[in-house]
Amino acid sequence: MLVVIVVAAATAFSFFVAAYQRQVEAQETLNHDRTLEKVKVVGVSESTCASLWKANGCNESGAPNGSFANLSFVVSSLDVNRIVVSALFIDKLGVVNYTARWANGTTVSPCYNASAHVTGKTFTGLVACAPLSIPAFASVTLKFDLDAGVKTPSDAPVYALGLEDDAVSATGPLTFQLLTSLANLFTQTFVPPVAVASIFFVSDGTGSVPVFSGLASFQPPGADNASLVWYYWTTSPTTNCSGVSSPELECDGLAPGVYAVTLQVTNTDGLSGTASLTYSAPT
Repeated sequence: MLVVIVVAAATAFSFFVAAYQRQVEAQETLNHDRTLEKVKVVGVSESTCASLWKANGCNESGAPNGSFANLSFVVSSLDVNRIVVSALFIDKLGVVNYTARWANGTTVSPCYNASAHVTGKTFTGLVACAPLSIPAFASVTLKFDLDAGVKTPSDAPVYALGLEDDAVSATGPLTFQLLTSLANLFTQTFVPPVAVASIFFVSDGTGSVPVFSGLASFQPPGADNASLVWYYWTTSPTTNCSGVSSPELECDGLAPGVYAVTLQVTNTDGLSGTASLTYSAPT
């Protein structure tokens, strides 16, 4: 009897050891795959609502100027294995509505779960997202329509919170996060440029002419390696120097008075920064 008990105990122990070993090996494999997994945003494109949304093809009339109408991130897998996307976030808000476009032009909606209308600012009838799967060393463009209204289910807002008028500003840091099925959270933050406006004077033979300069504007260092691509000047009251795109602006012929001069600089990520100065044109 004792021999039987000993044999049974040994057998049970061997099964326990084998099961534990399989568990350890599975965890080691998971840790290995998680370590190898890598995703990078290699491109960003967008359009902004320069004035009221309805005037620019945007649905929400209450959106502030300078908000993004849509955002697209080109996401590349640097992993030898397929990556399954569990969740996406823009500025820490969970995304529930987006489309994915592959290099061959195929477009799918892996997370188009706003299948019911929105009541006020609350989603009803949400369904689970179909996971997005990115093949090894492949790239996919993820597009988020931030101007969507609530006229039909297909127009439902992007965010899980159902904030249909929750705009993403082009003048603040923009954070994109991707969570994988292996529990890796990849985060990239895009930083807006810093606008610096100054004034100096040149002579035109009859007097001094003001020159507005934005050349001291700069892009703070960041992982996205953005650079400045656009300089835009406005004046209040409006003058012939308002609405001009140039790093430096020679502004002659101004009527006597005080002018508020604003510079907007935009980087390759579509993010903007502004700076202002006051100029008093002499009599």
